[in-house]
Amino acid sequence: MSTLSIKKNYLTNNRCYQKGITCAKIGIQIHTIGCAQGTAQSVADYWNQPAVSACVHYVCDADVPGNVLQLLPETYRSWADAGWGNNNLISIEICESDYIEYHGGASYTVDDEAKFKADIMRGYNTAIQLCAKICRERGWDPLAVLNNGMHLLSSHNEGRLAGLSSAHVDLDHVWGRFNLTMDGFRKAVKMAMESTGGPYYVRKSFADKASQIGSYTYIDNAKKACRSGYHVYDSNGKLIYSAPVFQKGIRYRMQTDLVLRMEPKASAPLVQYDTIPAAKRRYFKRGGSGEALIRKGTVDKCQGEEQVGNRGAYMKLTRGWILAQYQNKNRVAKV
Repeated sequence: MSTLSIKKNYLTNNRCYQKGITCAKIGIQIHTIGCAQGTAQSVADYWNQPAVSACVHYVCDADVPGNVLQLLPETYRSWADAGWGNNNLISIEICESDYIEYHGGASYTVDDEAKFKADIMRGYNTAIQLCAKICRERGWDPLAVLNNGMHLLSSHNEGRLAGLSSAHVDLDHVWGRFNLTMDGFRKAVKMAMESTGGPYYVRKSFADKASQIGSYTYIDNAKKACRSGYHVYDSNGKLIYSAPVFQKGIRYRMQTDLVLRMEPKASAPLVQYDTIPAAKRRYFKRGGSGEALIRKGTVDKCQGEEQVGNRGAYMKLTRGWILAQYQNKNRVAKV
């Protein structure tokens, strides 16, 4: 398989880019372009104008193996499926071929079957590499299913069938011609993740070689070996995965008064004491600026966590987020 090459080509004249709306991502949605176009650069050049109401995070070339253009930062909201995918997923467009001619909707004819298939397979294989890279970096399992029943890695058509995306059938209308399926694609991404990218080191920090538990060829094995307080790094020192510090669904007792924030970051707005229901205020203190502090000794259930590098780990509680671990010291205790 060819080497993956990703070039940033942000569409600064596209209104989607200019709006710069950000949202958290929980998966990936795959599209095919739906026109006779084989190069990612041509797509980028055409979309880079205010009149175009479409924009995705990545475009995979069908002419040059491994060639990908990034059109939006991954944090930005895309304009791809007119629905749930825009707000929650990283959107990937795959070019099709110069040898396809559309006649309305998903109906098309092909001028040269062999060249058409070669184009489709180049785009398909490049998308496998790209999805494997994204999943590896984010610690995602491409075979996972999300809470709403959708696959973490899905197509526009799967979104349509679930009633979450607009009425497009891509990529089934093209891939089906060559017996390519999303199930097969997801498995191929999983295989690509397991066969490339190592070694992965499990350590307390990348610099702390003495703390290393092991070195692993496959990311899944490294993640399985990673325990609380440890992290998975690639050979360049990039943080790939951190073991959870706290357990979702478990009750914890506050070891000190803790500030509540709206989001898991130091710059996030503070939860205000006056927003706490009167019946629950006995568990909170009013801070000097009117903020709410959850009292020492209060017990609440962990609803999730967000690690923030060397700073520590935020825990989501009923009323907001607390910095539950700071500089490797827990500020809560399991009940």
